[in-house]
Amino acid sequence: MYAVPIETTTSPLKTPPTDSRAARQFLQYFGLIESQCVDGMSAHGPDIAGQIARRYADTVPDDSAQLLALSAVARAFSTLPYENLTRIIRYSQDRLFPFRTPETVVADHIQHGTGGTCFSLTAALLHVVRWLGFDAEPLLADRNYGPNTHSALLVAIDGQPHLLDPGYLINRPVALTEIEHRGEQQLNTDFNRILLRRDRGDDRVQLLTKSSGQADASYRLTFKTTPADTGEFLDAWQTSFSSEILHKPLLTKVSAGQQWFLNTRRLQLRGRDGTVKQQLNDQQLFDEIVGRFGLSPRVVRQALQILHRQGDLPKTATCEHSGLGVLPAFAMSKGAGDQEPNDG
Repeated sequence: MYAVPIETTTSPLKTPPTDSRAARQFLQYFGLIESQCVDGMSAHGPDIAGQIARRYADTVPDDSAQLLALSAVARAFSTLPYENLTRIIRYSQDRLFPFRTPETVVADHIQHGTGGTCFSLTAALLHVVRWLGFDAEPLLADRNYGPNTHSALLVAIDGQPHLLDPGYLINRPVALTEIEHRGEQQLNTDFNRILLRRDRGDDRVQLLTKSSGQADASYRLTFKTTPADTGEFLDAWQTSFSSEILHKPLLTKVSAGQQWFLNTRRLQLRGRDGTVKQQLNDQQLFDEIVGRFGLSPRVVRQALQILHRQGDLPKTATCEHSGLGVLPAFAMSKGAGDQEPNDG
């Protein structure tokens, strides 16, 4: 659809301005740098990256300044929930240009606790990383149910391409050459193990996961190591709106050593000691998304109302206090400089 990239002034992948509000808000909100260091028009991203690295220099003494800064940013970014409620709302408001910009993703998280799906999250992280002065590009990945259905970042460190994907908790950039040299590289998270596999000369990297007590690793996806251009990325993003993701609540978040996963009405809590599953009624569904995943009641009500109207989420019971009463329409935040209709 976007064989010719759309105008750089409207693309969610546009080059961040030197005074990027989204990048400065993100860094301030997560305490990566003191507010006075990034306030004002004179703040320069590469200088800020150096300050972040110095702040975390004692945590991993052997890491370079670039690795320290990128890892700190990715760890903070991985706390944003993966959620499709903002996508459901945005698509109901504007189907012609439903993309959410980095300015919107950051502002809505600060105000409403929201996150986004992998494409909007990748675009937002790419914006922050580029503002900090890094040479970074988006990557696409294939999953069993379709090509180009996941995205991540390729970041150059000392001229070498590194993989960064907070969605799968790859928060410390991993050199592609190192994966190829070893054939397989393992990364431990709070609740599982990630395996990255790449054969010599292959232009793809496989990602598998293995949970405690699991005999064999489960295949998840295959990264393409060639960066996607703007047209390819937006094509994949646009195609993703035709999937079933618009017809059910889908959220995941990692907290306190557990992965929380909600699909329609099924809540799954996965930790090193095992997995607990629970089927939710209307009230529980609303309460869990607000309480556990941290989204504001207004956003949750708006999205669930849309799903109910579409017939995608039949009510399990009528509850006087279900939280799904009529509310004013939730409007996405607009970052400074955003122009309609590019806040999706």
